[in-house]
Amino acid sequence: MIRIEHIRRHATARPDATAVVDGAVRLSWTDFADAVGRCAAGLTEQLPEERRARPVRAVFLSGPRWELAVLLAACATLGIPCTGLDPAQDTDRLARTLDLLGPSIVIVSSEHAPVLDAALGAAPGTDARELLRVPLDPPAESTRPSGADAAGGAAGPNGLPEPGAHVDAPRATGAASSPAHADRAAGRPEFAGRPDPGAEEPVRPFPDLLASDPPRRLPEPLHQESLAVVPGGSRPRVTVRGSAAEGRALIDLVDEFGFDAHDIHLVAAPLWQPLSLQLARTLLTVGGALVLDDTGDAEVLAALIAAEHVTTTMIEPGALGRLLVHPDSAAPARAGRLRCVITPGRHLGRWTVDTAWARLGPVLHLALTSPETGLAGLLTPEESQVTRARTGRAVLGTTVVVLGDEGEVLPAGPAASRSRDRT
Repeated sequence: MIRIEHIRRHATARPDATAVVDGAVRLSWTDFADAVGRCAAGLTEQLPEERRARPVRAVFLSGPRWELAVLLAACATLGIPCTGLDPAQDTDRLARTLDLLGPSIVIVSSEHAPVLDAALGAAPGTDARELLRVPLDPPAESTRPSGADAAGGAAGPNGLPEPGAHVDAPRATGAASSPAHADRAAGRPEFAGRPDPGAEEPVRPFPDLLASDPPRRLPEPLHQESLAVVPGGSRPRVTVRGSAAEGRALIDLVDEFGFDAHDIHLVAAPLWQPLSLQLARTLLTVGGALVLDDTGDAEVLAALIAAEHVTTTMIEPGALGRLLVHPDSAAPARAGRLRCVITPGRHLGRWTVDTAWARLGPVLHLALTSPETGLAGLLTPEESQVTRARTGRAVLGTTVVVLGDEGEVLPAGPAASRSRDRT
């Protein structure tokens, strides 16, 4: 996700312009920068002091929402790779994925907390007491005030604390000194929020992070890697990329779709899908705005596209199908603002392609993606109408090679063409 230096650059150029929209919450670039800085400072207080002694990684189980966007940007600012986990996968697979990733931070929304609890209970190699748990929602039984009351003063826009407002948020449960001293004596990385044996894992709810003091100076990024979980298969797999790969993907997406600061991007697909997260990051980096939807409801999507003047969107095939049969889906085509609808296209039928053209206009881009390589193939609206049997083309930044019978890479030329014809 986008780092705070990019956010501050946009805030300087357009302080009141909208960066993130989530229902009634609208964050300007100034609001976004302030929230990301506070959360990054709050996370820093809870991270291991010897931060380079082991990889510090984060995972999230949540739908698209503004709190998650802020935390993803805070993690990117600190150099902490953060990847999303599919909450619909079975408990054993989720537990094995957690063991494989070994996260230090887990971000979870209230609706997915039971899924996380079950997975942590089934993950023998993951000690929940070593995780910093960041609930996006305040505890239901909490009487702690929020917004202006929590900050002890006037609240800013959308209930966010005004710059300079602060609340003495409680430290993580059981942050006693004796376990930390034991860690140092045993040569283990010290974790500031480690509880006493038998206590629950450290918890720092998002509202408490948001109430942290604005940072005077952020630390240098910890690591230069990005993570993604590969779906399917008999066992979990994780792909790890260097930061240079993320930059390349950003450039390729901008070159392919022409994204710029005038775009308004509707996120209508889970951010744990790598392409959805890449697109959100790209649009924010170039200065575009994000509109977040976690409902998948056709009426809501049609209203958002019209009201927010959406120009681009990443949408799940199921939500796209529901949108196309809704009577309000023709309104964006009449307005002429929507120019790009991206959806994973491997299983889409001809009805979807033709109906999207008729109701939305020539905007549907069918994407072939994989977590290992990101966006690999693309079928544009024009290509889907000209050649119905066509399966797409390799996107910019993708190299296509032909393998021989023994798996060797064949040189370009007639031999490679004959081998490709046989396959």
